[in-house]
Amino acid sequence: MHEPAHSAEGALELEATACSLCGQGDFQSVYSGLGDLRHGLPGSFDVVRCLACGLVRTMPRPTRDTIAEFYPESYSDYANRPQLRTQLSLVRRAFSLPHRLRFGDLEESPPRAGARALEVGSGAGADLARLAAAGWETWGIEPSADAAAAAGLLPGVSRQRIISTTVEEAQLETGSFDLIRMSHALEHAHDPRLAIAQAAAWLRPNGLLRILVPNFGSLERRLFRRRWAGLDVPRHLYHFTPRTLKRLLEECGLGLRRVAPQFQGITLAASVELALDGVRGRPPSPVRRSPAYVAVLPLGWLAAGFGDGACLDVLAAKGSEENS
Repeated sequence: MHEPAHSAEGALELEATACSLCGQGDFQSVYSGLGDLRHGLPGSFDVVRCLACGLVRTMPRPTRDTIAEFYPESYSDYANRPQLRTQLSLVRRAFSLPHRLRFGDLEESPPRAGARALEVGSGAGADLARLAAAGWETWGIEPSADAAAAAGLLPGVSRQRIISTTVEEAQLETGSFDLIRMSHALEHAHDPRLAIAQAAAWLRPNGLLRILVPNFGSLERRLFRRRWAGLDVPRHLYHFTPRTLKRLLEECGLGLRRVAPQFQGITLAASVELALDGVRGRPPSPVRRSPAYVAVLPLGWLAAGFGDGACLDVLAAKGSEENS
């Protein structure tokens, strides 16, 4: 059994021995003694794998009451950086061709006027604004009140339709959404099974759930190991592979439609910087924008296009059979 490693009393909790996916209690250490490489906050964490089903998680972990301490104001998902996105958009578009040829257009279009989309972990609202521009009626769930307020200032985004809570605690009308997105949100949930069960209940018949998460089974993770940016402990409480995520979806009554690598190079670029930080003995930096970071982005985009991205892009449907 692990002992709490944070100096603030009660900030970390010892998880129950039962696995969140299969209910078994035997775990194997994958990485031990990891620190917060993104913000340098105190604590020592292990990444362990369930021997029965393979689900990977972080132990110990912040409690529900103290998890916010590990999301400082510098946490990048709480900020919009339109200038950087504009500068890279043309280059990104050019490198996206292999991914588009292999996996098609993965963007979501509303099936009809007034179709409703819910973004879980909506952050500062960049995806909400994009969905609104495409014609969706957008809703969000975002625990950070400051990030939700920032999102409410974007075109097409209503602050009144962003709920400042967690996905596990949110109360929304059943059968009310055509699309639910969890873009790099599920790995932050204390109870991923409940998070997906909630989404399944909120979806209309044949509604879609799109999940984007780091892929613990990726070549990139095996290459960078302890310095892989996709670990991001202690904020990432769970670490998924295609197999464990598929099982979780199926057990919540959702049918798998598609599994593809997410078209992004950020994880590879950040992993390279983390590796360089380790070699040079530099402290963590929450914002990765060095020349090396930008130079590596196209390599990550190409890797995703040829089928081995660091993150998964999974589509499931309510009442749908597997079609991947």
